[in-house]
Amino acid sequence: MNSRSAEYTLLGFYYQFDKNIFEILNQNDDNATITVEGIEDIDISSPTENTVMQIKYQKETNGTDSILRKPIRLMLKHFSENQNSNLKYVLYGHYKNNADINLEFDLDRFKSIMKYKVKNTDKEEWTYKSYLDDENIGDEIVEVFIKKFKLILSSSFEDHQKTTLEKIKTEFNLSKDEEMETYYSKALKIIYDLSIKKTISLRKITKKDFKEKINLKNILFNHWFIKLRSKKKYLKYIHSQYIQSYNTLDVERLFIINTVSNDLEYLKDSIYEIEKRFYKRTTRIVDSKAPYIFIKNISQQNLSELKELIYHDGKKFIDGFSFSGSQFKCSEIRRLSTKENQISLKFINKEEHLNIILNDISGTKKVLEFYDEYNRPISNHESNTLKIQIEEISDITTIIRGK
Repeated sequence: MNSRSAEYTLLGFYYQFDKNIFEILNQNDDNATITVEGIEDIDISSPTENTVMQIKYQKETNGTDSILRKPIRLMLKHFSENQNSNLKYVLYGHYKNNADINLEFDLDRFKSIMKYKVKNTDKEEWTYKSYLDDENIGDEIVEVFIKKFKLILSSSFEDHQKTTLEKIKTEFNLSKDEEMETYYSKALKIIYDLSIKKTISLRKITKKDFKEKINLKNILFNHWFIKLRSKKKYLKYIHSQYIQSYNTLDVERLFIINTVSNDLEYLKDSIYEIEKRFYKRTTRIVDSKAPYIFIKNISQQNLSELKELIYHDGKKFIDGFSFSGSQFKCSEIRRLSTKENQISLKFINKEEHLNIILNDISGTKKVLEFYDEYNRPISNHESNTLKIQIEEISDITTIIRGK
């Protein structure tokens, strides 16, 4: 497949996902069920009707009857085998010659569309055959199907996506373009994850559940969105939407790094970026609290080495232990940062200490967890927790910095 063909194939996938997002959010009934990759690309089940929709994005191809034949033939075949299903069938497509495509179908046109040529190798001649004969589908079945079938011509990818973004803006009452992009990214991820489930029953979702998943404070790393935009833009969206407004002074901030790889240099860079953004000290006063850092999967030896590196860089930190061999004391790690003690970081050595600290903080607190695809997030304080899935540790620095 050449690069241009690959690009069109990728756009076809995006177009299908984009249409899924729009159709789910466009349902009037929150309990309407949408199946991704069901009988067709989208199956829509509501109290009023059931529709199956096949989606084609072929902007470099004319929508001739021969091009329309295959998707229509497959729908007709399904109907002929399920005549009591009460389904409506939709072919939703964008073609090079949209303006010239005939949207009306009758029996004669269907018979014409279903004809195809077969070469007779002995006589070097072409013979016409019909899929209607091949599948033993009579005129009566075709005529009933025509009443249930509709061809809908759709807009270009760019215009289609704008419509979906506007639908997201309306449904979630958003005001900023960055918010729409972030919600769109999460919606793409949800649709993709549904599309690869093994059984149809697992590929179903209601509008209500879809919106709840998008609203969760859990930012999933989205390879599809990155292919459509870029990783740099994706991380910048995350920063502008979730980090830029994360700067209130009188807040206890706890950062969890929950990744498989724990490269000490990358960890150090990420921690310094967190300190730079969230610990504010002037020559006269300290006007913000030192951030807490918990690294989930690091060994005690590597944690000691990381602290050693940070200590040699002149940073002042505490970890809840007054001296070697002492017991962990919450009051020790909760000490305020002052101009005199210069404490700019607080390391949490164990997950059990994290929970003790969270329960001990009575004021406003925010938990920000970075995790990769190999780990499940551990933070469960939903009201004040943001969970961001990353691809690699260096993403943390980019997200915090915003560039």
